[in-house]
Amino acid sequence: MTHSTRPLRAFAVALLATASSLAAAGMAQAAPAAPTDVVTYDAPGSESADWSTDNDLDATGYWTPERMRNAIPVDSDPEAAPDPTFPQPPSGTSLLSAPVAPDSAPVDLTEPVEPASGDSPTMLLGNQVYVPITTGKVFYSVGSNDYVCSGSSINTPGKSMVATAAHCLHAGAKGTWHSRIAYAPAYSNGTTPFGLWHMKTGTAFTGWTDRSDARYDYGFFIVYPLNGRYLVDRVGGNGLTYNRGTTNKGVRIWGWPAAAPFDGNRPYHCDGDTFAHNAWGDMAMNCRMNGGSSGGPWLTDTSSATVGRVFGVTSRMTTSGPPRLISRPFNEDVVRLYKTLE
Repeated sequence: MTHSTRPLRAFAVALLATASSLAAAGMAQAAPAAPTDVVTYDAPGSESADWSTDNDLDATGYWTPERMRNAIPVDSDPEAAPDPTFPQPPSGTSLLSAPVAPDSAPVDLTEPVEPASGDSPTMLLGNQVYVPITTGKVFYSVGSNDYVCSGSSINTPGKSMVATAAHCLHAGAKGTWHSRIAYAPAYSNGTTPFGLWHMKTGTAFTGWTDRSDARYDYGFFIVYPLNGRYLVDRVGGNGLTYNRGTTNKGVRIWGWPAAAPFDGNRPYHCDGDTFAHNAWGDMAMNCRMNGGSSGGPWLTDTSSATVGRVFGVTSRMTTSGPPRLISRPFNEDVVRLYKTLE
């Protein structure tokens, strides 16, 4: 008796085709995300939560004055450093780096605005420094540890956006989003004169969340209204601009440095000109601020030292040579982050 092999061969061909299709699908699924893909995170909370409190108290009860004073900059935590197996920007400082010209003419995405509340756009802290109330301190938790960064309010139609560094929102490669993220405009020594505004939704690039690539170390988050008011109505907001390149004059950087000799209790600012830091398109400016100043705004077109246009945020600092802060100038990619939240 003879048996036909045609059905068996047909089955084998079909099985091989199916396996090939599955393998191709698996390869497609395993393909890494583009570094400019945008990811968002909705913080635990409720739209109906009672975000009402006295200005100097946290509505959740977690961020007490003591906790805020004791929170540390993540920059000083060696365990929080990016995974060295992932590509990182060149270290050190190169005075020979060529300036990076913008891809096209500078674009002003939003305009700065002073507070609609009638409050002064600046506040005198400790009889020592006038700080624009559009800048502030960012608090967050990782496990049982509390950390600090800096940030600034951005004028948008939603009137609720804060700009900061991506590492102030997400731990980077192999990590997760931080918890208890909150923003304190014009923070001073355990007090929050304009309230503590809790994050509702955050956004960052996968270049940071998947690879800890400092070229994508910037992000934004939306805060809940507080006492029935929106953030920008309460304190005002900076404008957002991009395509400024690495070389800019008359720049002001604000931050709350918290590593010695600073203590994080009051803000500082540096004024100067930015210049190319490396061949990857980062910019730097001479400044002695350190850990805790991450996320602070790099402002151009400042108006009477109150509001201006943010074109970058502090990402990191040099560890040798002259003290400098480093940032990635915003380019067209920043529009994707902005539009995700607005």
